[in-house]
Amino acid sequence: MQTMSQNFQSIPGVYSVTAPIEMTQTFVEVQRAVTKVGQIVILVLMAVSIITVGSTIRLSVFARRREIEIMKYVGATNHLVTLPFFVEGLTMGLISGAITSVAGIFGYAYIVQASSTLGGLWQLLMGTAMVPVDAVWPTILTYSLAGGALVGALGSMFSIRKHLNV
Repeated sequence: MQTMSQNFQSIPGVYSVTAPIEMTQTFVEVQRAVTKVGQIVILVLMAVSIITVGSTIRLSVFARRREIEIMKYVGATNHLVTLPFFVEGLTMGLISGAITSVAGIFGYAYIVQASSTLGGLWQLLMGTAMVPVDAVWPTILTYSLAGGALVGALGSMFSIRKHLNV
């Protein structure tokens, strides 16, 4: 903002330029703070999700301990014993990612629709128009499914390693 003001000031015939530089800096600081808080919230939620998946896998291991013992007695490899638990955690992650993506897409569609009823006020306040839902939904779906699969896989791997003696 300050650079643009100086550029406008150097144009012949312009006597003075008034720009809300302090207000712009305040908005930028608020945006950075909200971004940092959002990142921290995402990290905390990922940790909680990994712990939840791990606890679910631990309960599955406990419930199936007799089957696991029988599998080991008949010569099942460690990978064969751990694979169902890994698939279970991965499936839980993919289901949660699908639910998250549906909620995110519908939530974004609602915000786009609500911002269009504000007319130019949204663009005046935010400085840009909303991106259409058609351009955003594949990204939301991809990242939600990938994040869910990652969290589910990590949770199941940590839990299998800790609670399954193979």
